Amino acid sequence: MSLHVGGILFVVIEYNPRFGKEDNLADNITKLFLALLAAAEQNVKHNFANLKICGLLSSFSRYYFYTYNPHTKKIFKNSEMSISDRTTD
Repeated sequence: MSLHVGGILFVVIEYNPRFGKEDNLADNITKLFLALLAAAEQNVKHNFANLKICGLLSSFSRYYFYTYNPHTKKIFKNSEMSISDRTTD
């Protein structure tokens, strides 16, 4: 027997960018999308079918935020952010 208090609302995936590999980001975005869809399937199984699920893909210097709406079956890109690792005087 398992007890579920709520559904899955947030998925985080960390990735390490490979230098010279443009497809690495696309591969990791695909992984995030699959994780969002899997979370939505789990939510359906536990009677949380219409919960929107947020996703974050991060390399700790770049951040990509997405939202999956299971009602419309659409994934939306919310924002993208870069953080510099340089320090200034």
